[in-house]
Amino acid sequence: MKVSVAITTYNGEKYIIEQLTSILNQTRPVDEVIIADDCSLDDTPKIVRSFIAENQLSASWHFYANDHNLGYADNFRQLIYRCKGDIVFFCDQDDVWVEDRVEKMMKVMESNGDISVLYTKECRFTEDKNNIKCYESLKCTGSLKKIQFTPYNRYLRTEGCTMCVRKIFLEEIKSEWYNGWAHDEAVWSFAILKDALYFFDYVSVLYRRHSGNVSGNKQHSKEKRTQYLKTVLSSSGQMVVFAKKNNLAISKIKVCNKTLNMAKYRLKFIESKNILFLIPLIFYIRYYYSWKSYFTEIFITFKGKQ
Repeated sequence: MKVSVAITTYNGEKYIIEQLTSILNQTRPVDEVIIADDCSLDDTPKIVRSFIAENQLSASWHFYANDHNLGYADNFRQLIYRCKGDIVFFCDQDDVWVEDRVEKMMKVMESNGDISVLYTKECRFTEDKNNIKCYESLKCTGSLKKIQFTPYNRYLRTEGCTMCVRKIFLEEIKSEWYNGWAHDEAVWSFAILKDALYFFDYVSVLYRRHSGNVSGNKQHSKEKRTQYLKTVLSSSGQMVVFAKKNNLAISKIKVCNKTLNMAKYRLKFIESKNILFLIPLIFYIRYYYSWKSYFTEIFITFKGKQ
C-alpha cells in the first residue's frame, strides 16, 4: 500500500524544517508528500522549496502555493484530494513525527481492513520545556480499540495530526463534506458513524503547543460560540444525510438529530437571550461536547448586559 502525507502551511517558517525532516527520516519511507501553502507572509514557501531541492525529493514531494487564501479547513480539504496514496497521513506544519510513526500505523492499517480512520496518542510539548522525548515516559499498550458511536464520541476527541485515513473512505465522504468543515472533524464524524474509527494506543507525534495553534482556540465569546454551534448544526445535518444514504442504524440518526436540535436551541438562546430556551436544553445536555458548556453559554450570553 502506498502512503501519502498531506501538509498545509501558513507562516510556518519557524518550525517547518523540523517537521519535514521528521517525515523524511521515517523508518518506513513515504511514497508521496503533498504540501499546500495558504499565502504565507513569511519565508515558508522558500524554505519548503529549498528543502525539497536540497534533498532531491522533487519526484515524490510536491509543493503548491495557493493563489488566494482558502483558510485552514478548505486548504486541507483541497489538499487531501490531491493525494494519490492508499493511506493519507494528516500532518501539521509545526509538530514532529516519531520516527516509526508510518511503519507502525501502516502495519495496523494493512492488517485491519475494517479501519477507515486510525488515530493515536500525541505527546504535547512547549518551547520552554526540554521534553522533546516525553513520549518515552507515556504508558502505551500498543492495543487497538474500535471507538463506539455515542453522543459523547460524536464529537472529535483527538488532534488531526494523529490520524491516517484510507483514500477510498475520503472519496466515499466527499459529497457530504462541505466547505469550511475541518478535516479532522469531518473524517472522525463519518468514520464513527460507520463503526470504522479506531484508536491505536501508541504515541506517534510530538504535538507542539504555542500561541499560533489553530486547534485549542476557545469559544468563550458570543461570536465564536455562535460560529461553533452553526458548525455543529451543519455537521449533524450532513451526518444524518450520510447515515441515511448508507442505511445505518436508526439509533445513530436519532443521536445526530438530537444533536442538531440541541444546537438550534442553543443558538436561539444566545441570539435571543430568552431564558425559556434553557429549559428544554436541560434535557439535551448529554448531547453537548461537555456539560460545562451549558453554564458557559449562560455567562457569555449575559456578559456585559446592563
